[in-house]
Amino acid sequence: MSLFLAPIHQLMYDKIHYTDGIASAIADRDPAIRDSLDAHFSSIESDSLAEVIDTSNIHGWLAERVVLAEERLAHAAGLLAETDEEALLSTLEEIGRSEHFNGDAEEAFRFYDGHFLNGMPCDRVHAPLGGEGGDFSWRITQDVHGGYYDDPALYDRMITAWWRGLLAETPLEYDADGDLRRVA
Repeated sequence: MSLFLAPIHQLMYDKIHYTDGIASAIADRDPAIRDSLDAHFSSIESDSLAEVIDTSNIHGWLAERVVLAEERLAHAAGLLAETDEEALLSTLEEIGRSEHFNGDAEEAFRFYDGHFLNGMPCDRVHAPLGGEGGDFSWRITQDVHGGYYDDPALYDRMITAWWRGLLAETPLEYDADGDLRRVA
């Protein structure tokens, strides 16, 4: 248990905001989704981490926000998917495209891993396998997202759409096969 703020805590706070930003982008597509999101969940603090975190319980405070961000995303995504899953996937693709990524396969993985909540760092949800010939692979060791969704596969479809957008300006492609992921 950390007794002081470290760079990893800021990284987690940034990932929380990235995830919540996606939930907000989805909710912005439909006022009813926005109303439902606001009615069911509290908002996530936007002040600097040092100003809002409970320094006596750093990991607990971050873990609560991770759950809140995941719940907000699943709620907004689930509501939009019920009526227009294509609009949902288009939103994720637009978010990925807005990153204007231009790097190699390993940099793409590092970008993704630095932005999405895939458990706490100590959970080791991603097991990088490395790559050769311009590709990069990793294994998902546990599903930390599916439990938030009525359709557990929805998160994977959303991430695939985000990857499609992220890699749109590159020759790279994202592939998911079971728990194995690859950018090549």
